[in-house]
Amino acid sequence: MTLNPLFNWPTREWATALPETLGVNGDILCQLDAEAQNIEKLLSILVIRSGAIVFEGYYHGGQRDLYHNVNSVTKSVLATLIGIALEKGYFHSLDQSLLSFFPEYTPANLDERKQRVTLRHLLTMTSGLQAPSDDTIDHFLEDSATIQRLLDLPMRDEPGEVYYYNSVDPHLLTILLTRVTGMTTAQFARTYLFDTLGIWCDSQGNPDPWLQQPSLAGPMHPFGLSDGHLPWAVDVQGYYIGAFGLRLTTREMAKLGYLYLMRGRWGEQQVLSSAFIEEATSEHTRTPRNDGYGYYWYRSGFAGYSAECAIGFGGQIIAVLPQLDLVVATTCEPVPGSPTRRLLEDFIVPACKPESV
Repeated sequence: MTLNPLFNWPTREWATALPETLGVNGDILCQLDAEAQNIEKLLSILVIRSGAIVFEGYYHGGQRDLYHNVNSVTKSVLATLIGIALEKGYFHSLDQSLLSFFPEYTPANLDERKQRVTLRHLLTMTSGLQAPSDDTIDHFLEDSATIQRLLDLPMRDEPGEVYYYNSVDPHLLTILLTRVTGMTTAQFARTYLFDTLGIWCDSQGNPDPWLQQPSLAGPMHPFGLSDGHLPWAVDVQGYYIGAFGLRLTTREMAKLGYLYLMRGRWGEQQVLSSAFIEEATSEHTRTPRNDGYGYYWYRSGFAGYSAECAIGFGGQIIAVLPQLDLVVATTCEPVPGSPTRRLLEDFIVPACKPESV
């Protein structure tokens, strides 16, 4: 994609535009707004077309500057950080073995399968490790998630063969990122991604706006611990959790989507190579819902258009639709039965189709 010459990069503020000026059907967006007001758990919808906001709505207590728990969108942010670390030489290859980073540990249940687990397997949820169940992951991360216990997890599958959605694979990656860079995951994110995109800053570029207005720091994820400062949960060892726990505003979520839409470019800087983004959003395996799955990014589709999605439980979504020059970000109260896929399918994408205006 190329930057619309009418708009600046949204590091500080997003540009806004009337829908029709960018080929978007405003009547359908009005229908979207009416529908959204009746969806009790929906908090926000943001639609970016060609680099400008054409629709922005907040509902049922949602706020523009609220730092919202984005659940597993955290994983997609982590994949981006792993790509940056790879390109800066902190990792040599995604095919490096997991155990090569922990020479001082001797894992229990060591077998040939565990020795073959690579970074790529961790990024695609195909490590084969038997992770703790969903109802015990909170105790595991908060009470006993030592490196030794993580590496001691038994193998359930051959590496690279079976997609198994879990929180351990990305958490191992956040530990590896900290080990190879000498920085916490949050520090690395600020240095090489967030500061560039204007994430965790207000519209004047001031960092940590939640410190000046504590009400902007929404509820943290129920699992994990607070580090006392940043809106990202940590485990008992102090590692920022790779699977969940990050909080962002809806506009900041859209910035990550826009970075992917622009294939890694931000202003004059190539934050992440287009080659890595293509690889991260390509299908490496398939989910039980038959979506393609890349490096913590989903390959999906809405109303006949392909989409690259970062998805968190309960309706936290960043959807990138390159064919329509479109980025959509939504947040909801994190409960089952998210309405956001339906809103994309029935309203947002139809409003942006070439024949819609």
